[in-house]
Amino acid sequence: MINKQIIEFHLESKKPFFEFLTLKDVSGSYLFTGPKGIGKKDFAFFVSTQILSNPHKIEKNIHPDFFCLSNENDKILVEDIDRIENWALHPPFESTKKIIIVPKAETINVVAQNKLLKILEEPPEYLFFFLLSPTPDLLLPTIRSRCINVNFQLLPVEFLLKSLEDKFLETELLDLSIFLLNGSINNIEFYSQDNLQEMVEFVSMILKRDPMDIDLVSNKIDEIIKKDFNQLFFVDLVIGVLSYALKLKHLNNFQQTSVFNTNLLRNIPSISIIELISKMTSFNSDLRWSNFNFRMGIEEILFDFILDTNLSELKAV
Repeated sequence: MINKQIIEFHLESKKPFFEFLTLKDVSGSYLFTGPKGIGKKDFAFFVSTQILSNPHKIEKNIHPDFFCLSNENDKILVEDIDRIENWALHPPFESTKKIIIVPKAETINVVAQNKLLKILEEPPEYLFFFLLSPTPDLLLPTIRSRCINVNFQLLPVEFLLKSLEDKFLETELLDLSIFLLNGSINNIEFYSQDNLQEMVEFVSMILKRDPMDIDLVSNKIDEIIKKDFNQLFFVDLVIGVLSYALKLKHLNNFQQTSVFNTNLLRNIPSISIIELISKMTSFNSDLRWSNFNFRMGIEEILFDFILDTNLSELKAV
């Protein structure tokens, strides 16, 4: 289903662009950019309902002139581009236009991107092509140059608060959720009082640096693996909560507002948190683009941090 509130928000800044797309003689290739979860796909679907004049069939993805590529494995291969090409070259069946939407366009491998380039260079006059990506720099420059780039704004805090208002009893955890979401609703179903409290407790356990907690940290990692929890999202959460802790540490009144133990934040050096964030960020990149072992990688980083005896000799910044 298309999120109508998100569409209303984006139309405030994109109305001229929307009106241009719905003109009779317009088509072409467009690259929608901006972080995950801010409504790029919703907007592409909404535009498609207006161009093809059949919202019901678009929302159910059954319109014969509408093609949205499914890439559940986060990989778009040459075979996928072959499907797109074969579909695109047949004239429209029910409308005067055809529309292709490719979410997560950054996951198209290089060989497939080169094949896609041929379609973008000489598209049929009836074809709309919408590539969606939070990281367009991962696309070849030649792909980007063939598309009109359209950047989407972050969603306002008021929108996020309305989506979360019934999920939290503590204002501090609600503030943490707004910080972690950072203007998007990506994985918003995860954000609740219990889940955020659990993440704070896990990160606090790491920052406490007590070797006796090693087994508890390992058990949490076991739990993530057994639940088949999205590992990239989990690492993102840990990085986000660490960043929030760093932010609170440098607030003058963090003792009164923190979801963390006051002494814990006071005693841990800022440089140590920054270094841990840096290592976790590099690890997340390894996970995303290679067959890196999740358990080995995250345990090595977290255990080294907890057991680093030199860290205790540093003065808190």
